[in-house]
Amino acid sequence: MKRILFTGILVFSLALNVAVGVTVGWHIWRQRAVAAVSTVTGPALTQQDVRQIGDMMPQQRRQWMMQARQQVLDKKSQVLDQIARNPGDLKAAEPTIRELLDLRNNMERQALTRISLIMGSLPEEKRAAFLEFLKTRACGGGGMGWDRGRNRGCGRGGPRPCPVEN
Repeated sequence: MKRILFTGILVFSLALNVAVGVTVGWHIWRQRAVAAVSTVTGPALTQQDVRQIGDMMPQQRRQWMMQARQQVLDKKSQVLDQIARNPGDLKAAEPTIRELLDLRNNMERQALTRISLIMGSLPEEKRAAFLEFLKTRACGGGGMGWDRGRNRGCGRGGPRPCPVEN
């Protein structure tokens, strides 16, 4: 009886080890495939390039963007409060929703204007790297979103590597 029990435990242990090995191998293979697909063509941005891009935005505009973000958060809170006061009646919150959408629209326009100015000031060889950097950040690769870092990046395959060289 002991022999059968130990043989069963040995077989189970071997099967578990094989399963773990296959899973680890699959993850390593998948990461290599994603890295091969998502490489940046052209020269990457260096840390100095990223600093120069950051310095292109004056301090007043940075403060304005922080205030605009706070206004969006406050307006979102107001919308949620109005919805809570009038459950099932979204029309009561409609004016505040329009204000929230206008604030977000204004923020997006300001950001796109800034990106356009930066693109215009970058040398031709750095524009592709900056564009890839922006796409990586826009797709969730640069921060923690609703999923707290899981499944980051556009589409399948997880996050794309940041095209910034050290």
